[in-house]
Amino acid sequence: MLGVMDESRLKKMRPFADLSIEDLGLLSRFCEEYEAPAGTTLVAQGDFGYEFIVIEEGTAEVVRDGERIDVIDAGDFFGELATLEPGALRNASVVASSPVRIVAITAHNMRMLRERMPVLAEQIDAVVVGRTH
Repeated sequence: MLGVMDESRLKKMRPFADLSIEDLGLLSRFCEEYEAPAGTTLVAQGDFGYEFIVIEEGTAEVVRDGERIDVIDAGDFFGELATLEPGALRNASVVASSPVRIVAITAHNMRMLRERMPVLAEQIDAVVVGRTH
């Protein structure tokens, strides 16, 4: 973990783009950032989901039942379903296909932030709906 994030970096990430400066300031206090080399399993299918994760830099593969189902890159996020339902299991693995920098928010904090920032909830929900259609 590298500390409190700069709001200008958060503003560049798709799920946070429409947030106000005040909301970004609040959000920055709950973000943890990590770096991982290519080949790192960021989340594993079947594990309990405790975090909402945004890729700030790099790319990753989404793998379900051993089959690559998607490639995600900077600005994409995953883990949103796990933050909505406590105790939810990951429905896929996400493996870094290049070195990555990620931003993570715990499920507890994400639920609180969604309540306090309806715009954040709307941004995330719009992408989730798009994925299922």
